[in-house]
Amino acid sequence: MSENLRLSHDAPLRILLVENSAGRIQKFTRWLPEDTDVVLRPVRLGNVAIEMLRRDQPRDWMGVMLDYDLNLFDRSTAYRCGGDVAQMMLMRTDREIPVLVHSMNPAGAVFMFGLLTGAGFDSVTRIPYEMLTREAFLGWINRCRDVAVTHLDDE
Repeated sequence: MSENLRLSHDAPLRILLVENSAGRIQKFTRWLPEDTDVVLRPVRLGNVAIEMLRRDQPRDWMGVMLDYDLNLFDRSTAYRCGGDVAQMMLMRTDREIPVLVHSMNPAGAVFMFGLLTGAGFDSVTRIPYEMLTREAFLGWINRCRDVAVTHLDDE
């Protein structure tokens, strides 16, 4: 069982970043202010993200960022795409947790968005990476923070 780090208003805001591109991971990290309470946890392989969601508690992550095309060239593991990660989220993620689908794969992004919203996820945002701005990213982070605070106030 993993520790839920969002036990108080002072705890870090944990965001799961499912993305295989080192450049994109660096960009998202640079977009965060230096004094941020946000901890981005990048995961580059779909099967690793699935295992993390399987073992973690539904509210361990206060936001999930999803790419669709993951580890396409890594033949050492069974290929799992962002759609497979989204499927696991249906079983293991609180439906109030904000999700940002940032995939550039149009069909994959539509699939993940439809799957999650159709299953009752309250806050799914779809913005292709190339169209995502720092302002939109930080706005989504603030939505994660708002949901986390609401969860804390409810407990």
